[in-house]
Amino acid sequence: CQKSGSIESYVINWHTDIFLESPMTGESEPQEPDGG
Repeated sequence: CQKSGSIESYVINWHTDIFLESPMTGESEPQEPDGG
């Protein structure tokens, strides 16, 4: 799991951890230009 400075990313993070490879999210590691 990757920690990001975004609530949405955080929610999707733990969500993906529970569902494991969710159909909603393509990749568990979203490539964002903003690094914090």
